[in-house]
Amino acid sequence: MIRATKRIRAIVIASAALIAAAFITPAGLAPVPAASAIFLVLLLVVSRSSLTAQVGALGALRVRRRVSKPLISGKPAVMEVIIENPTNVPIEFLEIRVPYPRVFRLLEGKPVVLTTLPPKSSVTVRLKLIPRVGDHTLEPVEAVARDFLGLFRFEAKLSGADRVRVLPPVEAVHALAVTYANRPGELSRTKRRGRGVEFFGIREYVPGDEYRRIEWKASARHGLRRLFVKEFEHEVSLNIFILIDTSTYMLSGGWGRTPLEYSIKAAASIATYALRRGDSVAILHKFVSMPRLVRGRKAVNHVLETLSSVSWDAILNGGGSSIRELVSGPLMKILPRERNVIIIFTVLYGGLGEAKALVDTVSKLKALGNVVMVVVPMVEFFESRTLKGIEAAIYRLRSYGAIKSKMEGIRLLLKHGIPTVTALPEEMTDVIVARLENLRSARI
Repeated sequence: MIRATKRIRAIVIASAALIAAAFITPAGLAPVPAASAIFLVLLLVVSRSSLTAQVGALGALRVRRRVSKPLISGKPAVMEVIIENPTNVPIEFLEIRVPYPRVFRLLEGKPVVLTTLPPKSSVTVRLKLIPRVGDHTLEPVEAVARDFLGLFRFEAKLSGADRVRVLPPVEAVHALAVTYANRPGELSRTKRRGRGVEFFGIREYVPGDEYRRIEWKASARHGLRRLFVKEFEHEVSLNIFILIDTSTYMLSGGWGRTPLEYSIKAAASIATYALRRGDSVAILHKFVSMPRLVRGRKAVNHVLETLSSVSWDAILNGGGSSIRELVSGPLMKILPRERNVIIIFTVLYGGLGEAKALVDTVSKLKALGNVVMVVVPMVEFFESRTLKGIEAAIYRLRSYGAIKSKMEGIRLLLKHGIPTVTALPEEMTDVIVARLENLRSARI
């Protein structure tokens, strides 16, 4: 719909004043204000007609949006929007608005551009952004057309909404180059080259296992509703389940330094390392529709895509979930009936109430014979180290309540014998992988 701007009020008032003046002006001078009023009215008609012609061309515009791939959190990316005018009608006063996710950071370019679009031509809007891990919405590209006097305007959406996935970065594991040979509590063993002949046991089938290793007799005893495969001495692997808290507390902190981002980055590095070691890995958070165990180097892409499916908009609108919901729902549906390693990333800002609920949840998992590890990113200590002087002091005062709540929860977990990793963000990956390797080498 074409709308009038504030400028048109002045034209209307001036026209009315001129018409009134024509009635009170002597007969010889009356045609002058009357003609001026008619001119202003014609100016309005012409302005609206010119914009009406442009509106037709605006509806025929073609829009292409290109985003550099792959998008990796923290690494600059380029987004280009190309707008083509295939008509013979020029659009002279065009305002283009290119929205980008509010959690991204703009490095270069302008998201609002004033331009002209001649017939059979195109214009490109280029933005350089720093994306953040997760699933994000790209709102429709908008355009505003105006007449040459700015008396009328027309707004339109030139494209539909798109979605982009930003993958987490994967960091190397530095401190581990060891191979373990002893059987760790019948839980796992380091994978070696070649095919073993020493029979180890039978476990449930995991997507990616070779079909020729299926144990049909064991599967038949369960009516083929569950499949089992043979494992040999050197091929036994860990089943690792990584759970990520997606409550709103996980989004607290500075830009790019939230507990959620640190947790996803660590989870990506740990999962990549484990898959290359021959382990099976499953990622669980609120936005995973069908979590499953995967294994093998080819599963790395699947894990990274799963981690990048976290929706910031949903979390900011209160649509996240707690660890208890993840465990009681999707985890229990896919958890094999054997000893598994469960790594939980949470922030523990919910006070003792949240910590008590987590203790209850973890205790049930441990009672089933699983090994559970709770990881609490110490973001506050990391942040304070990057600041100096008065800024560091102010930050410590502001974060005192959050740190106190977190430490109370950590003490409660430790009191109940629940292993808790409280490393700084840059140390989490190495600390957790070191604990996983300890599971390979010693009985639990």
